[in-house]
Amino acid sequence: MYVVTFYSFKGGVGRSMALVNIAVDLVQRGRRVLMVDFDLEAPGLDTFDFPNAEPPTPGLADYVNAYLATGRAPGVEDYVSKLHETNDGKGCLWLMPSGSLDGYAHQFASIDWNDVYEQHDGYLMFEDMKAQWTKALAPHYVMIDSRTGHTDVGGICTRHLPDAVVVLFFPNAQNLRGLKQIVSDIKSEAESPRSKEIDLHYVMSNVPDLDDEDQILEQLLREFKNTLELPDDPLVVHHYPSLALLNQAIFTRDRKRSRLSREYGDIATRIMERNAEDRDGAIEYILSATSDHTWPRYAQEKLIDADSHMEQIEEKHDIDGEVLFHLARWYSHNDEKSEAILAKAIEATHGMPDSYLPLAHMRRALARRRQGDIEGAKDDAMRVLKLDAPERLTRNATSLLPKKDVKTLLQGDKQILSPSVQIEIASTRFNWSLDDLRIAYNVAKRLAGDDTASENQREKATRELILACIGRRKFAEAINIIEARQMNVQEMLMVDAFNYGMARWGHDGTVSREPFARVVESHDMADRMGANHLQCMSIAHWVAGDRPKAEQAQGMQSWKCADNVDPNSAVGDTGGRRSKTSLAIPKRS
Repeated sequence: MYVVTFYSFKGGVGRSMALVNIAVDLVQRGRRVLMVDFDLEAPGLDTFDFPNAEPPTPGLADYVNAYLATGRAPGVEDYVSKLHETNDGKGCLWLMPSGSLDGYAHQFASIDWNDVYEQHDGYLMFEDMKAQWTKALAPHYVMIDSRTGHTDVGGICTRHLPDAVVVLFFPNAQNLRGLKQIVSDIKSEAESPRSKEIDLHYVMSNVPDLDDEDQILEQLLREFKNTLELPDDPLVVHHYPSLALLNQAIFTRDRKRSRLSREYGDIATRIMERNAEDRDGAIEYILSATSDHTWPRYAQEKLIDADSHMEQIEEKHDIDGEVLFHLARWYSHNDEKSEAILAKAIEATHGMPDSYLPLAHMRRALARRRQGDIEGAKDDAMRVLKLDAPERLTRNATSLLPKKDVKTLLQGDKQILSPSVQIEIASTRFNWSLDDLRIAYNVAKRLAGDDTASENQREKATRELILACIGRRKFAEAINIIEARQMNVQEMLMVDAFNYGMARWGHDGTVSREPFARVVESHDMADRMGANHLQCMSIAHWVAGDRPKAEQAQGMQSWKCADNVDPNSAVGDTGGRRSKTSLAIPKRS
C-alpha cells in the first residue's frame, strides 16, 4: 500500500479534481485505490459522479469520534463505500468520505486534533487505520485529499500518513512563500526519529496556456525551483476552458483523449514510478532512469536517490525476472552487481519474457568476460546460441567463444546457427590460414547449395565460396563459379569482375586486362573507401594501365592502414585479412 497526499497551500488549483482523475486513471490501469477525504472543512470527493456507487457511509470524522467515545478503533469497513470496479475485477475504487451529512458540522467541530494526539494516542489510531485499510481492502494506493494552509490536519496528511505528497500550486509569490515551510517540514521527516523519506511530486496547476513573451512564467518557475530545491521542472496541469469542469467531469474516464486527461495520466505515471511495490511503475522508473536522454541530467544527489530507489525495487521484486532484467542495466557500470542481478533474473520463478532470456545471458556473458571469468562467459554464450535468439545476439555470442568451439559449431551435423551467421563467421574469423580457409570453404559450399537458405543467403555464400577458392588456390573452381553466374565480363558486377581477374591471374600466371578494366570503368575512388577496398582499386588501376590512379589509391590505402581506420568494415586493421567489402584480395599462401 502506497499512501499519497494531495496538498495545496491555497485553493483554486483543482486539487480534488486532480485526485479523483488520477485515482480513476490508476483504477483503469488495474490498481485498487482508496480515496480519503481529509479536507474536513470543505469536503467534496463524494460529489463526483459514480453511477454504480454503493450507498454513502459515515466517514473520517465519524470514525475519529467513535474512537474517542470508546477508546477503541472501529472497523474501517463501515466507513468505506465502493464507487467503481473495472470489468475484469482488477481495478477498484473506494471512498472514505469526510463524514455523514447529518450533523457533520458538529462531528467535525468537536474534534480537537492536538488532544487526539496528546491524550488519546492519535498516532496509534491512524496507524491502526492504515493497517485496517490494508487488511480489509488491500489497496495498491491510498489517496488523501488534504486541507490547505498551515493546519494540524495538514501535518497529519503531509507528514504522518503519506509515502508521497503531490504538491499542487499556482505559480505566484503567495504560494511560494506558503510552500517553503510546508516543503521544509515534509523533508525534515527524513531526519526525524522515524527516518521517513517522503517522495515529493510538484505540479504547477491551472497554468494559463499563453505565450510567455515577457518571461513572467519562466522567472516564477526559476524562483520556485531555487527556493524549493526542485530537482526537475514540475509537472504541469494547464488551465482547461471547458464548462465540463462545472459538472466535475472525470476526464480520465469520460474524455480520455483530452489534454487534461493526458496531464493527469502523466502525474499518475510519476506516482507509480516512485512506488517501489508497483511492478509496472518500477519498470517505467528503471527505463526512464537508464535512458540515454535522462542519464546526463542526474546530478550526484539524484544518483544517490536513484540508487536508493533501485535497492527498494530489487528488494520488492527479487523473484520477478523482467524487473530484475531491466534493473541489471542500471548497474551496467558494476559488473559484479550486474552479474548477480542477472543471475537472479535468469533463475526467477516468473515474469521473464522468453524474448528477454537470451539477452540476459548475453549481458551476463559480457559482465563475466570483463571480470575475467572466461568459462562463465562461454557458458552464457552457448546458452544464447541454444535459445531462439535474434541473429544479432547469436553473432555477438559467437564472438565470445574460442575459435575451436566456433569451428565445432560450424562443422556440426545439426546447425544451431542461422545461415547468415555462419557466413559472417566464416568470412571474418576463418581467413587467417589454409586450415581456416578450409572451414570457410566447406561452410560456404554447403550453404551455396542449400535450398532451405534464402536467395540472399545463398548469394552471400557463393561470394564467400569464390574468395575461399582463390585463397586455397582452387582457381579453376572459382573461375567456373563466376562464369556460371555471368559469362560476359562486360556485364559482370564489379566484385565478380575483380575476383574473376584474380582467379584467372592465379590460374594462368598471366594478367587479363579486361576484368580489371570493368572494375575501374565506372568506379571513382572516394575517401569513404576502406583500406582493403583501396588496395583492390590500386591493383585494378595498375592492370588497366592507369599508374597515377594506382599510386593514388595505394597512397590512400597506406594512409588508411596507418590510421587503422576502415569505414567499410567492422574490422579496422586490414592486416592482410579480407574486410567485409566483397572487393577483396584474398590471403595468398
